Amino acid sequence: MQPIVRNKDQEADYISMGAGKKTKQKMYPDDRLVFIVWDGSIKVSIDGYEPFVATKGFMVNVPFRHLFTLENVGTTPALRFEVRQVGSVPLYPVSETPDPVKGMTYVKVTNLTGPAKEKDSNPIYVDYMKEFNGTDKPYGGKFVWDDHFTSNILRGKGAPVPPDTNKGHFHVGWTEFWFIMEGKIGIKIEGEKYFTVDPGDVMTAAQGRWHRAGNDPAAPWSTRVPFNPRPPILHNFEATGD
Repeated sequence: MQPIVRNKDQEADYISMGAGKKTKQKMYPDDRLVFIVWDGSIKVSIDGYEPFVATKGFMVNVPFRHLFTLENVGTTPALRFEVRQVGSVPLYPVSETPDPVKGMTYVKVTNLTGPAKEKDSNPIYVDYMKEFNGTDKPYGGKFVWDDHFTSNILRGKGAPVPPDTNKGHFHVGWTEFWFIMEGKIGIKIEGEKYFTVDPGDVMTAAQGRWHRAGNDPAAPWSTRVPFNPRPPILHNFEATGD
């Protein structure tokens, strides 16, 4: 596991799983888990849903209170970019031995709610490479959206780079970060020179810092997937007029 993002609301890691390896069955009690597969083949088994194999570009959403396992069914390591809410601790069925969590002790309990009775309104997965890569589809819409997590698919054609006088916007209450799915994304962050990032890269705009992300003209189509801790996302722009 390689830690990538740590802020007050969310954390994200690149996680590699060896061929034939399988995670323990577990669930998150009150927050969803989201990940993007970037290499290999991962069989995703979520309680209440048909298992599926996620390959490069799959965007996977595991709803809260659903037991799940991940298994590398390929012959090479499987790599995923995983996003969690800070403080969200997994729970395990009694058949599993919980992985230790610093400062906490696992005890056996019974809960009455179990998996959500209504199907999650967000898709369980999006096969990005099948649905978008190589197509002329612009903006891909929302991926996951609830009161404590928001992520969408921002896809568009390459466009001229705005001048540095265009500061973009900033967010007062949280840090925003993006996973690059396709093409070449350009970003201007307050205090930094304009730079570009490639597929598989992760870029971050710290809380309160001006930033402007866009589709660099070096690629015909580009896509970034933002992650934020909750909607609505207030964008603050430079004042105009008096």
